[in-house]
Amino acid sequence: VIHGADYRSSSPLQHVVSEGLLGRGLAEEGVFRHVQPVILTEKLKVEFRGPAKELVPVLDIPSFEAKAGEQVCLVGGSGSGKTTFLNVLAGITPATEGRVSIDGTDIMALAEGSRDKFRAANIGYVFQSFNLLQGLSARENVALAGTFVGRGPGASRKRARDLLKRLELGH
Repeated sequence: VIHGADYRSSSPLQHVVSEGLLGRGLAEEGVFRHVQPVILTEKLKVEFRGPAKELVPVLDIPSFEAKAGEQVCLVGGSGSGKTTFLNVLAGITPATEGRVSIDGTDIMALAEGSRDKFRAANIGYVFQSFNLLQGLSARENVALAGTFVGRGPGASRKRARDLLKRLELGH
């Protein structure tokens, strides 16, 4: 259980790990036990300034890890810290304390611009409001992200097709 201490909710933030789409059958074979975490947090704390400028603890997560092929589901009520946690993992919101490692890179140690470049090159993020272009297909929306990191159109389309296939969203 991950504890979110968001001032708007008393419900805890929880995560559930399953082998999911990418690792179907691998969990039963014990593969995940020997795989290094792709996402690792240690002693993660996030605090925001409240209305009276006081520090309000929002997240306090002693440790969290997700390995390649695992699917993680964050569960919690409104205000429990799910979006804040995802924003910290993506390097959008800096943690007050702690370490966030994505594929071996401590993103909290990166300057803001470097975090932005790292996120663009390494993290796929769909915001709650989606922010997808309605006139484009799913593959075209995914491929568009590749152009932001300097991939050519052909390489971006191929990468988008491969990613959607891995997620079983491709045709």
